[in-house]
Amino acid sequence: MGQPLSVRIPTSIGYIRLGNLEVGDKLFGVKGQEILVTEIIDNESSEIYRVLFDDGRRALCCKEQLWDVKYDGHISQIISLGELMFGARYRHLPYHLHPSPVSVMKKHQFFQSEAKNEYSHAPIIVDIRYFHEEPSRSISVDVDDGLYLTEDLIVTHGSNYK
Repeated sequence: MGQPLSVRIPTSIGYIRLGNLEVGDKLFGVKGQEILVTEIIDNESSEIYRVLFDDGRRALCCKEQLWDVKYDGHISQIISLGELMFGARYRHLPYHLHPSPVSVMKKHQFFQSEAKNEYSHAPIIVDIRYFHEEPSRSISVDVDDGLYLTEDLIVTHGSNYK
């Protein structure tokens, strides 16, 4: 599970590269609330995939990264990117994710440009492709659902999701 070290994570003081995050740093949860990084796990080398969304945003992550998705009106499910790509049961795009908490993000000056794009709909995964191999990192956060915002205000899961 994880994302490349180069991914930019929105924090209470602006964007910070995932590779520069430390335990105790404040990120944003799925409701736009500030949450704390409680654990960091570094991975030496991981296959990184590019996930493209219908609104032009993208995410880079490992195939073990967890996503909370819906498809064809079904109930929300937590599944890994690998299951999305290779699992026979899940091999049909598009998948809908959590909407970004744009109304809350508009309050934070660092994210004004992203927030005015009105990413309030649930982004839809339209393509997943292998990108390259590089070191990655996974984090845990201090919320039960394990959800936090990653680059481009995409909602994803921390490694503490049970």
